[in-house]
Amino acid sequence: SLVAPICAGSGIPEAKGYMNGNVVPGMFEPPNFFVRALGVVMSTAAGLPIGREGPMVCIGGIIGVATVHILGIKHVQRSVEVNQRSFNTLVVEEERFRHAKRA
Repeated sequence: SLVAPICAGSGIPEAKGYMNGNVVPGMFEPPNFFVRALGVVMSTAAGLPIGREGPMVCIGGIIGVATVHILGIKHVQRSVEVNQRSFNTLVVEEERFRHAKRA
């Protein structure tokens, strides 16, 4: 529980909560991916009678969110001129980005 405390348990309730619109902080962070993947590999290799479906759902969710971040960010950000001296700033449409991550 030192590296990724949210990885305790299967993760399916957290994934369901996220898909229903709740904020689950730290659910899709890169350390969680490595902890869950290592846990699935180690428990399967040891022959433990535990389910690996829950962690695999979360691993798939982490990969999906990372894919949206990498491929979808260019579609929801735009450059905006702030004042008359033509300073440009980058604006991300958070609502569209949030929707893309949940789809």
